[in-house]
Amino acid sequence: MWEICVRYGNGDEQVLKTYRSREVALRQIDALYAHGYPLHVAYIVRSAKSLECSKTGYSSDQGWSRLELAY
Repeated sequence: MWEICVRYGNGDEQVLKTYRSREVALRQIDALYAHGYPLHVAYIVRSAKSLECSKTGYSSDQGWSRLELAY
């Protein structure tokens, strides 16, 4: 399992969505960055076993609505 996370400038991370395929998750990141590169956050793909992203876990449904509001 792979998670798309948003990493804020202060180092905090939140899980936006989880995928079974790393390639699909990376394509989603590419699609996000196609709209431009935000200066205050970074979108990353991590293994779902990673404690860095998993500790703040958002549900996948909440994550995308929060992300869409950012643009």
